[in-house]
Amino acid sequence: MEETTEFVDLNGTYDTNASEPYQPYDERPETYIVPILFALIFVIGVVGNGTLVAVFVRHKAMRNVPNTYILSLALADLLVIITCVPFTSIVYTVESWPWGPTVCRVSEAAKDVSIGVSVFTLTALSADRYFAIVDPLRKLHATGELEDNQLPYHHRYISN
Repeated sequence: MEETTEFVDLNGTYDTNASEPYQPYDERPETYIVPILFALIFVIGVVGNGTLVAVFVRHKAMRNVPNTYILSLALADLLVIITCVPFTSIVYTVESWPWGPTVCRVSEAAKDVSIGVSVFTLTALSADRYFAIVDPLRKLHATGELEDNQLPYHHRYISN
């Protein structure tokens, strides 16, 4: 049997060689299910990450290095939730992108930035926790000055 693929180009024309008949968007289940799920993700994400940011801002006792990393992750999540989730949801409900190339590029750039921030933050958080476990008594003050004028554990091996 000959292999065929379904193809809809940006002009809305349909490949007549497709093996399955074209099903309009209003007859597809994902047209209704995906926006509901994305709306749930949007609300939970904004409330959860927004609460975390508010707690961090209001309570000075929460301002320590690990919590700063967690704040960075929350801000990266908010960036994706606000700039990408609504636009991605629309892809499942309409047949073509309604906002033009600029919004598409901004949305994708925001997604890429957020992924980079998340990966870097998780790496820094992991390194911070590793050194807190390996050598818990040697740490930097919030000012960046050393406690006992000695290099931290991880710097001793890097500099030698």
